[in-house]
Amino acid sequence: MKKIYLLALSALTGVAFAQQPPQKKFIQAAMQPAPSVKIVQETIPVSPVKTGNGTNNDQIGKVTTLNKTVTTTLVGKSLNDQQSNASIYNRLIVYPDGKKAVTWTTSNDIAPYVTRGSGYNSFNGSTWGTPTTSRIESERTGFPNFQASATDEYIIAHRVIASGQTNAGNSAGLMLSKKSKTGSTWTSTPILMEANTNTPTVLWNRFVISGDYLIVIASYTDSSSSSVSTQTGRVKKSGVFAPQVYSRYKISTDQWLVVNQTLPGYDSTRYFAGGGDNYSIDAKGNTVAILIGGNTDDLALWKSADNGGTWTKTVIRQFPYAAWHNTKLDSAIRTIDGSLNVILDANDKAHCFMGRLVVTWRATTNDLGVSLGTNSIDYWYEGRPDSIVSVAGAPDINKDDSLSTGVIDSRTRYGNAGVATMPSSAFGPDGTLYLIFSALNEEDADVSDGRFRDIFVTFSTNNGATWNSNMQNLTFNLGLNSEQMYGSLAKLVDDKIYLTYLESDAVGVFEANNNPGKAATAINPYRVYCMAVPTIDIKSGKVGVSEVRNNLFTVAQNFPNPFTYNTSIPVVFNKSVDVTVKIVDLVGKEIYSNEFMNVPSGASQLDIKLGHLPSGIYIYNIEAEGYKVARKMIVD
Repeated sequence: MKKIYLLALSALTGVAFAQQPPQKKFIQAAMQPAPSVKIVQETIPVSPVKTGNGTNNDQIGKVTTLNKTVTTTLVGKSLNDQQSNASIYNRLIVYPDGKKAVTWTTSNDIAPYVTRGSGYNSFNGSTWGTPTTSRIESERTGFPNFQASATDEYIIAHRVIASGQTNAGNSAGLMLSKKSKTGSTWTSTPILMEANTNTPTVLWNRFVISGDYLIVIASYTDSSSSSVSTQTGRVKKSGVFAPQVYSRYKISTDQWLVVNQTLPGYDSTRYFAGGGDNYSIDAKGNTVAILIGGNTDDLALWKSADNGGTWTKTVIRQFPYAAWHNTKLDSAIRTIDGSLNVILDANDKAHCFMGRLVVTWRATTNDLGVSLGTNSIDYWYEGRPDSIVSVAGAPDINKDDSLSTGVIDSRTRYGNAGVATMPSSAFGPDGTLYLIFSALNEEDADVSDGRFRDIFVTFSTNNGATWNSNMQNLTFNLGLNSEQMYGSLAKLVDDKIYLTYLESDAVGVFEANNNPGKAATAINPYRVYCMAVPTIDIKSGKVGVSEVRNNLFTVAQNFPNPFTYNTSIPVVFNKSVDVTVKIVDLVGKEIYSNEFMNVPSGASQLDIKLGHLPSGIYIYNIEAEGYKVARKMIVD
């Protein structure tokens, strides 16, 4: 694994996402190195290529072409940027006939997000609908999960009663919305509620359709804290507080056969409390797989061969402390950050991905801490149950064996996520397994040295036995100082992979407690995109920004800096080349572009004449023959 250095670490109180169960609170510890893990990788040589004219222009319906083959389309907007607490859920469906549909958590107002709900847009084979912030439901929902049967589309989102209404703040079960694939009208029905409105209900669902059955995994909200809701009851099942539970619905008879039941082996012998969004589910034919694991819990896989009728449990990684609850740790423990993904292959074997985390005990404050500098997507395959390997992580772009991740603090955090997190996977028709994930980009920093996140991709051509070591950045060409997060990969892959993600012009998730410096009104609306990437280009390393050593040139800091009108950028080239210089402001708006022809080999300087610009920080980008370097400059 690459070494990781954090420029600064701050001790923090526990981070709780909007309405997330607060049962486990963590304080960031001084970074501890993660235990070494053998990395099984397949190295495929790549060559740098020229990048396209990517942009994060917020034009309605704009389709941006990157590298001539990659397209990204604006499909929706939202004033709420939180799409998950940890694990990514399915939000994009691609049909064999080329049609597509996407959902996301939307809102056209800011906190308390009274208008929050499930956004929806579709592609009819030629065009997308107009991007919108509107929801499909008539009441407040969120965190929508998306699936389709042979005839219908289903979205299940969770319900929390909006401010100003009776029982405001109470969790109210889930909302199932349904429409025919050919229709446009949604019907919404509350499901899995509790008879007593003062009893917390299940939220944060994941679900699949398996034959004639709809299988739901969800978590009870823990209302032990008044900040979560006004409900006073505390749900306890199988001895577990706010547990993960599953439900089973038969579509043809419109009948719930199982309602909010704990899975076998999920009980107080190993689990103290559940958590929001630390689980994943997949189905293929009659087989259903559920992966569950938290920061201080066992990581376990439950499988059913009869559409969720019966289950078997496999413990993938056992946490050293059973049902951990504020017990002193004797050493640093490698565990997971709660971002999980499970997918079934052609033989119904489960492939499991998880973001890595290290937890420690802080003797000075006598509580649990987490090391956020961990940089790995770990992987376990049911056909090879003897090991967990690291298959992905944020790339060390300049190959200096140190990943400068900048400040990881309350402003840049996504819960307890590490440098690499939130995996999402899909199989191609030839059996290639594709994995996308979120990771920090060491080449893209904001004014406070917080690194922006991008969406990366890797793949395996032999069912997970080895993985491509070239982590390609799918979204870096969309512009500096923009963050792409919550990537969800569609299950259907043809000659392209298809994904959706949310884009922001500031680092980190917006939440008043853990990101007070992120002004919601200044950076809204957040943008929802769908992207299509040719698989042939992924396999040949020709998309995004590849992890390729830049042996062509070096760039020094511009001088003078700060400056008023004119400045110069020192460069050293190992051969004569054409060089493009672009300068953007901190929201990605291009304010300068110029091509310097036949810059000679050796040391040179690129003279930049900008005229009058407002005082502030700008980013200059130097590009030549597919290599790109970005640095900050200051206008006085």
